[in-house]
Amino acid sequence: MHIICADKHIWVKKIEADISGSFGKNNTTKLNKLYSLLPGTTITYKIEELTHEHLEWFIPLYNAHIATKTNPHIFNIIETTIGKAIIEYPYSILYILESGTPIGGIVFTTREDRISIAYRTFINNWDHHSFNCSPALYAERIIAEHALRMDKQFLVHGKDRNPYGLYSSIGVAIFKLSVGCHPQVPEKFELHPLDIANVKTDTLILEYPKDEGTIITKGYLITTAESAHTWIQATKYPEVLNVEMIVRPN
Repeated sequence: MHIICADKHIWVKKIEADISGSFGKNNTTKLNKLYSLLPGTTITYKIEELTHEHLEWFIPLYNAHIATKTNPHIFNIIETTIGKAIIEYPYSILYILESGTPIGGIVFTTREDRISIAYRTFINNWDHHSFNCSPALYAERIIAEHALRMDKQFLVHGKDRNPYGLYSSIGVAIFKLSVGCHPQVPEKFELHPLDIANVKTDTLILEYPKDEGTIITKGYLITTAESAHTWIQATKYPEVLNVEMIVRPN
């Protein structure tokens, strides 16, 4: 079986007046618990114009995280943001601090109708606190609230390479589905056929829309019977992405 897929895609969240509505019941419970306890913590955040000083801590944290991925692609963050010869949209950064130390951030631009994320990275768990709500989930809520305050219609995550499992973790796609994003074909992409008979690792493939539109609605989760439970959450958002599971041999 061959699946036609774009080599990359973006994730788009529609910004609604009720921000919590897009995060789902489980994430909303985690966020509400965190928000109720924040006054007694050392957790803070800032939104500022992006500077070289921010990138001095952001780039090592980002590169260390990317290096853990399968087939990592390291970008020159300075050259693709504040180091550009011409900057059409100024860059900002939202970053979270714990006990005064940055533990991750989101580099983004503000455009006519959207907040567009260029880079993001966070540590997996809090250093000095114990919460079910991760720094990444908290930051997603903050950036969505910022988009609402700025009267923007959309929050757009930067490009991911397709398929997951061969590049980024399938967990990255699951996270974005869980916070109310939908996958979409970007302006520039290449189409490639993928023969699932050649897939030897757990993989989530986002299929190019058969109607040749921009919204991706179909995915294929290729996994073994033993590891299917690890990624089953990817199939829980059929109203956004209808994921068909295909069990491969070990």
